[in-house]
Amino acid sequence: MGLLIVPLIGFSIGGIVGGSAAAAIQSGIGNVAAGSVFAGLQSLGATGTLHAIGACAGAAIGGTVGGCSSSKF
Repeated sequence: MGLLIVPLIGFSIGGIVGGSAAAAIQSGIGNVAAGSVFAGLQSLGATGTLHAIGACAGAAIGGTVGGCSSSKF
């Protein structure tokens, strides 16, 4: 269920959806840092896989409890 919300908040295959919650967040943070949670969510929206977020964020998005590390999925 957690992964299903990513496109609903504006992270899509084509990028950030204009007028979405993701667009509002991006306008507030400006340039997105590589490896940030926002970048990871966009990667997830674009590809359907987790690339740039560590285990803690992946666990939160997936709705599971797990350990934290800086390794990539």
